[in-house]
Amino acid sequence: SVAFSADGLWLASSGFGCNQIDLHPIELVATVPVEDDDNVDNDDVDIVNIGAAAVASPSAGARLSSTQPKRASLEGPRMGKLKSAGTIKMGSMSLAKQASMRNSLHNAKLISALLGMPLKPRRVALPGKKPPTQLMHRDEVLALAFSPDGARLYSTGEGASLHVWEPRTGRPLAACRLGTTATTLAVSSSGRYVVVGMIDRRVAMFDAGSNKQIGSFEVESEVLSLALTSHKPFGFEVLAVGTAEKKVLLTSIPSGERIATLKHGGDVRTVSFSPSGSLLAAGGGTDEMHGLMTRKGSEREMKTVVWEVSRQLKKGLVTRQLRTIPSDDIVHATAFAPSGKVIAIGGEASTISVLLIDRHFENIASLPSTAGVRCLSWSPDSRFLASSGENMQVVIWDIMSERVVLQLPKANDWIMSVAFSPGSAWLAFCGFGCCAAQLQAVEFLDGAMEEQKQDEVDAEGVSAMEDQNELLVAASLSLTLPSESCAGDPQLAAPVSQPIVYTGSLPVAQQHAQRFPVNISAGR
Repeated sequence: SVAFSADGLWLASSGFGCNQIDLHPIELVATVPVEDDDNVDNDDVDIVNIGAAAVASPSAGARLSSTQPKRASLEGPRMGKLKSAGTIKMGSMSLAKQASMRNSLHNAKLISALLGMPLKPRRVALPGKKPPTQLMHRDEVLALAFSPDGARLYSTGEGASLHVWEPRTGRPLAACRLGTTATTLAVSSSGRYVVVGMIDRRVAMFDAGSNKQIGSFEVESEVLSLALTSHKPFGFEVLAVGTAEKKVLLTSIPSGERIATLKHGGDVRTVSFSPSGSLLAAGGGTDEMHGLMTRKGSEREMKTVVWEVSRQLKKGLVTRQLRTIPSDDIVHATAFAPSGKVIAIGGEASTISVLLIDRHFENIASLPSTAGVRCLSWSPDSRFLASSGENMQVVIWDIMSERVVLQLPKANDWIMSVAFSPGSAWLAFCGFGCCAAQLQAVEFLDGAMEEQKQDEVDAEGVSAMEDQNELLVAASLSLTLPSESCAGDPQLAAPVSQPIVYTGSLPVAQQHAQRFPVNISAGR
């Protein structure tokens, strides 16, 4: 007997003379169909026709091997011999690499299903008629997040206030006092609640409908990261709090009741829930030298831990540790793709790892960064990944080709937070050295239409935009805002000058052009 698993990732076989079942990991390799040479000897491969498909099996005495894969030839009625466009290879070739080699429609559909993202050519463009907006604050902005419907943007930081904005118009909707600096915030997937973590160990909870604080609670150590989910089986909102006490605290919202405590081992600098709320990832590590020590040992607990979170009738909320993913340095960012199929992990190792969840967190892509990664965000279709941090620049990656498709101009300091809006219309980011949350209009384009629109953007004058960047940052740093009681004042979010983005050459992508099997051209 022989059988494929439903997801196409395993091949099982059994038979007489053996008291075990052989289970083989498999993956599809795309090859170009070409006519075969009649002189090639194919006697060592047996072909079994099943409808319009064919399965190759080794000849007698041969064994399936992960180091010596067998390839098959297809011979159908009324057609010449063709090399298979969908042969099976035993091994661990990157799925992203397979997708970039695809020439088979069947393979493309399978890989698209595995990764949960479209495979057709797509790019990110900057609409020329939608300049970026500077959403001004009193002081540096350290964290931001969109509401699930993309209708609101929340931001906070050194100004000790939570600001609410309307992305479409850039106008402020509300400003709520916090009393001290806030370093992290999260919005629930239901859109009902917003939580803010502050340097005095407090977590404040807000009702997203009224923009009013509904409560707060204090934890035992510094709040480093937050994540919210509204998984339906829970019956309530679940908040994950990453702390400097090397633990993740699970709390119900809005009651603030402690549900569970999960041990990480290192300072938990990032937490994130999967879209379904059934998985929780926590990354971090301990570094008392604040980045001054380059060689760190395993005792620093530099890793990402993934738990399964569920609810049982008698036991309540139940967690089970699924995987520990080690890192070469401190982890600062984890992000599940909206598809729920992959997770991205970044940190001071200057590499972004993309892992396939359904294949036991197999690393399918490693994206190099010029400096440490502090924040990550996925596009709504799970195709593009925005990253930034110590490189002081927002970089957008196409995960399928593993290449940079867009870079924004460098800022004056580290960028601490980046977010795609759920509606695909905006990209927001903020960080040190700038008293504004920056809101950049973006669009995702297909085929020839994308090329035409991108050329229009390129023609608008790249150098002029870069020259204005320093002027905008200087203006934001010198701006003095009115008191917090001015919530709703349209002057609070008045756009400043012209766009500060460019679409010129891509230095990072060019440095790695030989590594990626794609063509990279200036302006893309």
